[in-house]
Amino acid sequence: MSTSPLRSKDEVITNGKYVLVQRGDQDKIIEFNAQEKLRFGRGSSVQEIELLNAEGCQFYSTFRVQTRTSEPKVIGNMKRICYLELVPDTMDPIFSTERSVSGKDNRNIVDDNKSQSLGQTDIAVLREKGISGPEILDTLITSSKTFNQKTEFSQEKYLKKKERSYGDTLVFIKPTLSLVVDYYFKKDPVKIMNLRVDSLSQILTYGNVYSGGRYMVYETACSGLVIGAVLQRLGGNGICLHIHTGSTPQRQALHYMNMTNEELKPLQSLDIYYIIRPGLSAEVQSLTSDEGSSVSILNVPPALKKPRLEEDSEMFNELTTEDMSEPKSLGNLGSINRIENEKSAILLNTTEFYGLIICAKEHPLSILQNLLPRLCSSSPFVIFCQYVEPLAECFTWLKEGNLGINLNIFENWYRNIQIQPDRTHPEINMSSNGGYILTGFYIKF
Repeated sequence: MSTSPLRSKDEVITNGKYVLVQRGDQDKIIEFNAQEKLRFGRGSSVQEIELLNAEGCQFYSTFRVQTRTSEPKVIGNMKRICYLELVPDTMDPIFSTERSVSGKDNRNIVDDNKSQSLGQTDIAVLREKGISGPEILDTLITSSKTFNQKTEFSQEKYLKKKERSYGDTLVFIKPTLSLVVDYYFKKDPVKIMNLRVDSLSQILTYGNVYSGGRYMVYETACSGLVIGAVLQRLGGNGICLHIHTGSTPQRQALHYMNMTNEELKPLQSLDIYYIIRPGLSAEVQSLTSDEGSSVSILNVPPALKKPRLEEDSEMFNELTTEDMSEPKSLGNLGSINRIENEKSAILLNTTEFYGLIICAKEHPLSILQNLLPRLCSSSPFVIFCQYVEPLAECFTWLKEGNLGINLNIFENWYRNIQIQPDRTHPEINMSSNGGYILTGFYIKF
């Protein structure tokens, strides 16, 4: 499918871009390739969907999944090859949750697994006959003995649940920062330290992140979500120094957000090993002397108080020959080699930064002690942690050393509210913890 000249390339689905595919409340982020197939669903409802017809369409387009009638079907094997059919914007909704008959409450409904007379085999036969998703949903409603007794809210939940398995509409959405954060949080919140979108927004606000600023960001456990948020605020202007552990930083979220080279331009990377070691290599020293610039060598920081970073420093001593090679053309998102790290170390040692953000599973105190002196006076710093105890230690250290003012530790409280006629209450399933945040302003004497 050809791309219309009136459409921006950023708003069109093309090969190599990441797309958020949504079916009901199910999400999946994929790297789009028109020649590949998308596997969607679980168990007996698994579908393999050809993506060719989605190429060149705009983001937020809706597609209906169709099954090829020319291919052989086996009722016992629900693994089917399907294709996409673009749904016009003027088409009516696939199904409506507005029902004329509904109950006042669910007190008389007994969950004995006998209310639905239609079994999995019957549904499989309907799908093999080419019956569409909305028709299958209507059949399920008709065959349910208790559907009309449910409240409107229960009916809506029932339809959403069935749509996960039997729905045939997909929406191809352009991944944004908030969508990617929600995607990670729903998938496994522990892997991103329970970082919700409201916590991320407060990190950016208290960190005073703006275009043209210079910021240090220590992030090792959020797949690049904090880095992506800072880069988005910078808009291609300024410096974002990503300090991390290991030669390959975790930045999958940057790929998901389809960031351009212009947006990635402020990004610099620095392995923390080059902060805790005693000096720079001869190669970089000769490089800086040839340029006629005076660069002060990084001093050895105070002894680290937490064993986690000591273990990391031992790990960094085992450098491979690949790490010692010349710089590679891997772009800003690939492995970071020795020369690039040492150039970033020079940047760290010769630049006063406007803000510091720490978001890592390691204990933040040692990291704070090493990075805080690189800030300008009266610059803000933000530390995000899953637990309040490490932040309390940082708070005490800052207070005893008179290094910060306006110090605060707080917990984010976030709750989705279900709004229904004549009744409003929180949703039953909700996140209990969005992490803790320590904020303040650095004072330099």
